Amino acid sequence: MKLAFITMVWRDYWLLEKWIAYNSTHVPKSQLYVINHGGHPKIDEIGHGCNVIAIPRDGIPMNFDRLRWDLIGSLATGLLGFYDRIVCTDVDELLVFTGEGTLVEHLTQRPVAENMTAIGALGLNLMPASGGDSKAEPLMAQFPNALVSGKYSKPCVVDKPSKFSNGAHGLLGTDYFLDSELLLVHMHYVTPDYAARMADRREIAETTTEAFVANPDAGLEIRKGYWRNWAKSDKIMDNHMNAYDNANEIDVTGGFDEIQQILTKHLLQEGRKRHVLQSEINKIPMRVRIPNDLRHLF
Repeated sequence: MKLAFITMVWRDYWLLEKWIAYNSTHVPKSQLYVINHGGHPKIDEIGHGCNVIAIPRDGIPMNFDRLRWDLIGSLATGLLGFYDRIVCTDVDELLVFTGEGTLVEHLTQRPVAENMTAIGALGLNLMPASGGDSKAEPLMAQFPNALVSGKYSKPCVVDKPSKFSNGAHGLLGTDYFLDSELLLVHMHYVTPDYAARMADRREIAETTTEAFVANPDAGLEIRKGYWRNWAKSDKIMDNHMNAYDNANEIDVTGGFDEIQQILTKHLLQEGRKRHVLQSEINKIPMRVRIPNDLRHLF
């Protein structure tokens, strides 16, 4: 089976290096597609050997996330004419296979029902909690503690044309299933440049909101909390740390079946959107320790 990987990036140089280094262990760099938002030459440099696609960055509209995932979803649909499946992730997310063999072998053999268009992974937020090896180089060895996330239990392996919801946290109009042997590891909170990344995004959130308020006839509706993860990132991180501290620890040394079953129970339909309801997962917070045999991967 032939796979391609897609991400979109702006300024996140460290994360892009990590994304390319890891995913190029699965497929040649020529099968990695990097959308360079703004066309920065450093992204071209880091992405040498990959398919780097430059798009303009002329301000960030209020509906940016919708535009971004429409682009990624449309590119994935087009690439399905040349590849068997497409892995679509943010640059701070890496797909991990926990079973025997390789990720490519697993996706070659994993069937997808006719009524489903994608495969989802179990979302894990790596947390800056104590208990890791601070001298280790791999990120998962430094930060082996993770909070299970319904939000990041996403449809990330596209099997048929799919339309992502905002943030790709679900699908619009089609269905997917969660694979108990796939993890989507979210590195957001443990990147070495976390503070700088959030400062950049807070500035974007503030200036964009100001521009929106100044132009109420722009034809866009601002949703409550639309920019929350950018404008109030410290509060969101505090909430996640509190959830982690109060979470029930699940033993995953024998696999992630229990977590998959709980998340699947809350994989529901809201209007056109099919997704795992994070509001329900918030009521039953779960945490895990990354198994030792996976911590070397990145």
